[in-house]
Amino acid sequence: MDDPIDPSSQNMWLDLLGIGPERERLGENLAAYRSILDEIRKLRTLDLADIHPAVVFDPSLPYRKR
Repeated sequence: MDDPIDPSSQNMWLDLLGIGPERERLGENLAAYRSILDEIRKLRTLDLADIHPAVVFDPSLPYRKR
């Protein structure tokens, strides 16, 4: 998280968003979300093929006859 924000990256985001946040604010936001992106990348490396969720959502359950 100590990496400096690349000015060209800031310009790209300012152009892409088209809303023009202040440069200081955009830099702060990019730095804050960098750690979140790092955690998401860690989660994506997990092999969850054989892991099933604890709860399975089934919207038809209340309408079934028991």
